[in-house]
Amino acid sequence: PDGMIIRGRNPESSNCDSPVIRGAMVEGHDDHRVVMALAVAALGGCGEVSIKGAEAADVTFPGFFNLLEKALGRDERE
Repeated sequence: PDGMIIRGRNPESSNCDSPVIRGAMVEGHDDHRVVMALAVAALGGCGEVSIKGAEAADVTFPGFFNLLEKALGRDERE
């Protein structure tokens, strides 16, 4: 069967010994679904993750990154 296991981590921890995603430039392939999934996945990683073609999120969710920044209380984009 298909499934997903989600394990939380302490957001105050700076332990980056084994994150799934480390800082990197990733490709959104001009697909709004991929871009938004990468953005959410990057929240659990360590280091800066830049998404090439991030503007594709505006296709179905204009303001996605602004809302994400507001929800997190920080600026996730430069």
